[in-house]
Amino acid sequence: MLLRSFSLSPIYQGKGLGKKSVLLITDLLKQKYPEINEIVLSVNVRNINAYHTYLNVGFFDTEKYVEGIMGQQHILSKKV
Repeated sequence: MLLRSFSLSPIYQGKGLGKKSVLLITDLLKQKYPEINEIVLSVNVRNINAYHTYLNVGFFDTEKYVEGIMGQQHILSKKV
């Protein structure tokens, strides 16, 4: 499953809400789509906080990149 877009307003960033949200999204996807075995997303290489948040909730860096509208993107993956 490809997670296409996820963002938090700056006023909510840095409060652990991103981490909690991604964990809830992962759980919801496992329940609603039991046939999926992987979640894939991209995160801008300049967005260090989001990158580390995803790593902290079980995503791993595939060491692949894609060029996006806002610049180079890490491709991350999580087995479910």
